[in-house]
Amino acid sequence: MGRESSGAFMATHDQQETDLHQVQPSTRFLGVAPIARRWGVSDDTVRRRFRRDDRVMKIGEKKHGKRRYVTLRIPYEVMLDHERRYMKGTS
Repeated sequence: MGRESSGAFMATHDQQETDLHQVQPSTRFLGVAPIARRWGVSDDTVRRRFRRDDRVMKIGEKKHGKRRYVTLRIPYEVMLDHERRYMKGTS
């Protein structure tokens, strides 16, 4: 069977919080670790910074009573926006 019939893929797809029709094909997405290295902070700091930003793609599932595992994919332009907004005077 193909990936599209797998239950895990369908659950992740159903929970997608970003409207993919609004994402331009040229959009470059970054993971948490590369941004943490760029900024010199921990992965947790980056996750806290972006967890409520509606422009960030959040992939994962909610588990009641357990830790919620979510993969963040952050558009490059959103990362730059956060740099301009929050990192003034740090260089």
